[in-house]
Amino acid sequence: MPGYDQLRTLNINGGSWVIANTLTNTGVLNVAASRVLNYSLAQALSGTVSNAGILTGTLTSFTGPSFTNNGSVTLTNLPFAGSTAQTLNGTGSITTLRINNANGVTLGGDQTVTNALTLTNGKVTLGSSNLFLSNSALASLVGGNATNHFITNGTGSFQRMVATGAAYPFPITNGSSYMPATLTLTSGPSERFAAGANGCT
Repeated sequence: MPGYDQLRTLNINGGSWVIANTLTNTGVLNVAASRVLNYSLAQALSGTVSNAGILTGTLTSFTGPSFTNNGSVTLTNLPFAGSTAQTLNGTGSITTLRINNANGVTLGGDQTVTNALTLTNGKVTLGSSNLFLSNSALASLVGGNATNHFITNGTGSFQRMVATGAAYPFPITNGSSYMPATLTLTSGPSERFAAGANGCT
């Protein structure tokens, strides 16, 4: 597909689309179930995204207000980099997720990150939703400290696969106090663990 300026709404309801030219993307992007949108040339998105299909290729940044993922995001990286608070809604999978927003990102549905999760700047508020890092490699979580972490202020939790032999960090807070946890599995196969600090003082 040639370059275009997406100022209103683009609905991808059929086939597989490839965007190979620079575009201005400030409108609404909807990718229907079983449809594929491939950014073969690196792009920046600043509109609202709703994905029920497959979103692949390369994004340099996502600065729009909300990204709804009920499909699969296999981008080399999904970088939340807004200058105001953003939301990640839906229930789907994301290969690589980076949080780089000082105003934070709020989760509005359960999401699974399959490869790597990076906390560069800002907090992720989980509420009643779960964020699951399914890669059991210790290095699959990058970052996490008193400034950049997961706010577990409801029934939701930060979850990750844990393998034996290493101390796995869970950088969590109850919204007011930083309460990081570390878990070491001494034997057996990799297992899924969850951590939350809601109600802790």
